[in-house]
Amino acid sequence: MKNLIWDLPRAFNLVGKVRGVALSRDRFQFFFKYEEDIEKILKVEVYTQDDWSVVLERLIEELPNDYLMILPVWIWLYEIPVNFYTEVTIMEIAEEIGQVVEMAFDPEKPQSSGFVRVRVLFDVSQPLRNYKTVQLPDGKVVKIPIEYERVRKRCFQCQRLTHEKSRCPWNSLNKHKLEIEKTIDALPLQKKQSTPLLPDDPLFGVLTDEQVGLDARTGRSKISKDVLDVMRQYLQVQDPNERKAREQRVRQSIEDLDGDLLKQKTLLRLEPAPVITTDVNHGKGLVFQFTENNGVSNKGEKLMDVAIRAGSNPGDARITWSGTSQETAESSLVDCSTSFRIGTSGASSYGTSSTKKKFRRRPQSSKRREETMLKDTEGLSKEVEASREGNSAGKRNSDEVGVISAKCVKRDQSKVDQEDPPTIL
Repeated sequence: MKNLIWDLPRAFNLVGKVRGVALSRDRFQFFFKYEEDIEKILKVEVYTQDDWSVVLERLIEELPNDYLMILPVWIWLYEIPVNFYTEVTIMEIAEEIGQVVEMAFDPEKPQSSGFVRVRVLFDVSQPLRNYKTVQLPDGKVVKIPIEYERVRKRCFQCQRLTHEKSRCPWNSLNKHKLEIEKTIDALPLQKKQSTPLLPDDPLFGVLTDEQVGLDARTGRSKISKDVLDVMRQYLQVQDPNERKAREQRVRQSIEDLDGDLLKQKTLLRLEPAPVITTDVNHGKGLVFQFTENNGVSNKGEKLMDVAIRAGSNPGDARITWSGTSQETAESSLVDCSTSFRIGTSGASSYGTSSTKKKFRRRPQSSKRREETMLKDTEGLSKEVEASREGNSAGKRNSDEVGVISAKCVKRDQSKVDQEDPPTIL
């Protein structure tokens, strides 16, 4: 993780604008020159370093107990029962993983991905859940598989994101190592405990410990501390009759919110209401789309024709950030020196200018093959004719040479010695 100090500025193109300091082996602090650079980095959902997730938060004066323990992450919920494919059911299932911030869901459009994306604030001290068991009203129990976007490495012993299996405190083979190292991984192992209402508390006897304690499913408080303080201040009256009336109002207000997940989230826990967007690809980053400016319907056209036309006219290509409208994306891609457009560009006196690529006018391979075979056939016929002419001329020359040689080597029988024949060995 020590490479994070050098890799983070390069990853966000902030070299020279940010300075990193290693506070410990697992904690780092960065100093920025500009506010917009901080906002740019904090927009990243899950930043990874060496395949490990990194929690990024702004430094504040008073650090809360869960500082650097909350990781915003998009989760995928699979196999939701068809009769319960609603916003309330999806939000209730996602609340088991973490505080729901945003949900990409559009019930009026077809869902081809097979899952629903929900953005939650995940507590890294808790283990990752690969599925969630849900009991339906008819008593049937189903499992909802869960996946996490951009989350890579984890501990395969306890499914947490804070350490490897070789340093897991739940592994009996690593206990002696943790006692020696005193790593920071042991800090998140301390579970939150709810404090019961004391007798001198104004809420003692008005609300039960179960109503003000921690939720066993999520690990978060059922009622915010600020809401409890307002209730205590509301009960500080001297008149006994008025106090009884106010106690009844406090009980009734809690009972009215029983079963309403959204109101419990916003009124009791003071959490912001989840944002529901109809863009199912919201938060994924760059989305590439090829559209036409003329808006003419291409019904009845073949897919290959559309692909060829899109390739021959690179100006129709558009790049949009998910979550932005098409009009905004098209207006941002104007012809200027800093705009992006598919194709090549050349330098000019005022910046960059788009240049058309020159394509080779080359015939098809079958036609080139026929031309090659035709040329080979013509060349072969010429060679045959040449060889024939050469053979005929050769015959004539050989006859002439034979006649001359025959005249030259004609033997004179009068000079042959008949008494001295050759010797055969």
